[in-house]
Amino acid sequence: MLQAQPEWIGARLFTTAGLRGANEQEVRASAALMAILGAVPTFSRALLRPLGAPGGRIETFTEVVLKGRSGETLRPDGVVLVSRGQRSWGCLVEVKTGKAELTRKQVEGYVRLARKHGFDAVLTVSNQLRGRVDELPYELSKVVQGKTDVHHLSWWRILTEARRAQHDKRIEDPDQAWLLKELIRYLADERSGCAALDGMGSAWTKVRDGIQTQTITRREPALPVVIQRWEQLVEYIGLLLSQELGTDVTQRLQANAESRSKQAVQRLLDDGILRGELRIKDAAGPLILEVDLRAGQTRASALIDAPQRGQARGRIGWLLKQLKEAPSDLRVDVAFERAQRTQGAMLSKAAEDPELLRFTEDRQRPPRQFTISLTRPMARGAGRGRRAFVDATIALATSFYGDILQDIRAWQASPPKLAEEEVDPDAARESA
Repeated sequence: MLQAQPEWIGARLFTTAGLRGANEQEVRASAALMAILGAVPTFSRALLRPLGAPGGRIETFTEVVLKGRSGETLRPDGVVLVSRGQRSWGCLVEVKTGKAELTRKQVEGYVRLARKHGFDAVLTVSNQLRGRVDELPYELSKVVQGKTDVHHLSWWRILTEARRAQHDKRIEDPDQAWLLKELIRYLADERSGCAALDGMGSAWTKVRDGIQTQTITRREPALPVVIQRWEQLVEYIGLLLSQELGTDVTQRLQANAESRSKQAVQRLLDDGILRGELRIKDAAGPLILEVDLRAGQTRASALIDAPQRGQARGRIGWLLKQLKEAPSDLRVDVAFERAQRTQGAMLSKAAEDPELLRFTEDRQRPPRQFTISLTRPMARGAGRGRRAFVDATIALATSFYGDILQDIRAWQASPPKLAEEEVDPDAARESA
């Protein structure tokens, strides 16, 4: 009887074999995405619902030819149609892979095409990450956009949603589960040109060195570019954690992108600091990432609210008990009620002598909040690799969560208890 051999490779629905050039990457990626959107409704609705699509029957198409305003022939990478009863929703899809970026002129052309043919929205897909999911990686004229909705999804976010659906076992049909698995396999393959972050970009070295030597000026155009790259890296880390944990991980950012960028540039010039914050559902506190370019250090930290009951010693002991397996070079800082000054020590010292974490002038003053932090030398390389800044920051963030933060349970008050003696139902009436 003929049997499969261990070295044989299973058949693939979407293959990266023989991929040549960016154009073929885009064609295959578009076809894979459109095929799965049409075949796995649970996954599709999770992606399309935030874009305004109703729940209903999903149809997808590639190689659709449409006429532009001047009679020219245009061919969007995909079309998605959703229908439910008398209601329908349509979307044009434009795809980029690798380092290719979407341009304002190109997207506005598809907005005009969507309006001419009665589509509700335009969706762009590329490796361009944004700090907030409601922001676009390009600017559009409000006059051109009009009432047409324009949305953007990164390949990394699509891969994240697919992995979360797989992690949560939301796809009950085995055939659909296999189809989703094949999409994940394809997008995660580096040769597909999808789900990639290629580093901090060419502006990184100039800004890194300029901030360290304090020779860079506010007018330097590379500053906002690095700020944007940093937001993209934090978003990438958040999506990576979301994939692994199967839960929501979101970057906390001010809504106004222009104001946010100005504040981040100011912090970078004044303090040499890049800062990002990730909110992880059900975690004891936010995961904060800070890069001190002047000191050459990267720090991962979390803010943990102290228990609201008990003496100072007991509140500090509550945290230290949960850090028994944490690295000894973790630092613990304590903020106290009605005090600006904090008290801190390395975990190795605090574990031996918890008194180091109590308020010096008033030993009974209760702790209000704990900050736990892990600091590592900052990697300098702009690209990818073990010694590059991006990979080193990802490694610090994921290890800080996996080795420390995920094992901490937020304090929760115990429910009130009845007295041990038997309750007399007539007591209240008699006292009245």
